[in-house]
Parts: sequence; structure tokens; C-alpha cells
Amino acid sequence: MKKESKSRLGQVSIFIILLVIIVAGIAMVFVFRNNSTLSKATGSNTYSAEIGAINDMIKDCINQRAIDGIRIVGLQGGYVNLPENYLATNLTNVAYGYFMGKNILATKSTMEKEISSYVEESVPFCIETDFNNFNITKQKPVVTTKISPDFVSVLVTMPISASKESKAFTLDKTHNNVISVRLGKMIDVATKIINREIAEPNYIPLSYLDGVDYNVLVIPSDNELIYAIVDVSNNSKNDIVPYSLLFANKFGGEK
Repeated sequence: MKKESKSRLGQVSIFIILLVIIVAGIAMVFVFRNNSTLSKATGSNTYSAEIGAINDMIKDCINQRAIDGIRIVGLQGGYVNLPENYLATNLTNVAYGYFMGKNILATKSTMEKEISSYVEESVPFCIETDFNNFNITKQKPVVTTKISPDFVSVLVTMPISASKESKAFTLDKTHNNVISVRLGKMIDVATKIINREIAEPNYIPLSYLDGVDYNVLVIPSDNELIYAIVDVSNNSKNDIVPYSLLFANKFGGEK
């Protein structure tokens, strides 16, 4: 039991450091990758290649912002903007899922709203007002997020237009991003872990953790701990580090 705990602690320490590096990168840098397919645009064919390049850049950047929002929600216990109750550590801050005998894990609906809010705030940075001598105008994005068992869909609607030398172009305004992350199932696993803790306070159900379809790591800290549900399946490898859902636990006051 003690050897297993030390092993898990070592795994989590390395793992959390990698995750914090990712969060720092998301917070400070917006990287635009251009690997999307060409999109339709209205206007002169003379500029079709340039308009296609602008569409590609925007589509790929929006997709990356969706991935970033989903990852942040996982790392911070279901939130982009942390609630009042969260565990502050030297490496990262994680919202509580279990708090003194109660289940306060962020609901699926809350996580969807957090992802949508992040994408709405960050997507406008994907569009430069002046790109290759094109004047780009955009409206405020509207984002709808849906967490399913095996994927997360982020629908972004944002009218965008471009003009150059008296020519006007209408770019794609709807971008449906489907991210292969099993967040819905991971939320279910987190809920089951919390319900087991409510039923048996101060008990870590290691036998149950070993039976789930994920790597579940535990890092203790006095009367608190963090669970990290890690999906190492190929479907969730949108980045170097597998997708993870973390949530903190505070013990004490249970009946």
C-alpha cells in the first residue's frame, strides 16, 4: 500500500509538471497552425488562394482554441475560471470535486459553459484586422459546447468578411470542432469515485481505481488530495500529454 502510494506520487509529480507547462503555454501563446482544408469564399477568383489561406488559418486557430479550453477545464477540475472552493498547490490550482462529505464536482453543463466562455474570449485573437493587405472584420462569436461520452463538440459561429482593392469576400462563419476526448466518460468515473468517498469517508478505493478504463493517479497532501484521471488511449492524444481530468478532495466534517 505504501509502496504503491509512493509510486503514484512520483508519477503524479512528473505528470503535473508537464500539465502546468501546457497550461502556461496556452495562457501566454496563441499558435496558429495551418493544416485545414480550403474553404469557400465569395468574391474574385484572383484572390481565392489568399482567401483560402485566411480561412485555413482561422479554422485551425479556432480548433486549437477549442482544444485549449477543453484541456484547461480538465486540468482545473472542470473550470477555466476557478470557483471559490479550490486547492492551491505550488504547481497548479484545482477545483474541489469532493468537499467534506459532499459532491461539488463541476457539472457537465458547467464545464460546457466554461469551455464556451473560454473559446468566445480567445477566438477573436485568431483574426488579425490586417492580413496580407486584406481588411478583416468580424462579429462577436457565439459558441455552443456539447460534452458527449467519447468526444466534445464546440460549434463556433462568427461572421467574418475580408476586403481588398474594392473587392469584398465572405469567409466561413460556422466552424464545428469535434475533439476526440472522452470527457463525458471521465466525468462519470470522477462522479463514481466521489460517491464511493461519500459512502466510505477517508477511504481511497484503490481496487476500484485499478478497474476503470483509465490511469487514475492520486497525490495526497495532509487531509487533502488530487485525483488525476488520465486517458492514454489513442483517441485522446490531441497533444503530447494524454488528456486528463483532475479534481481535488478535502476531507473532514464527514458524518
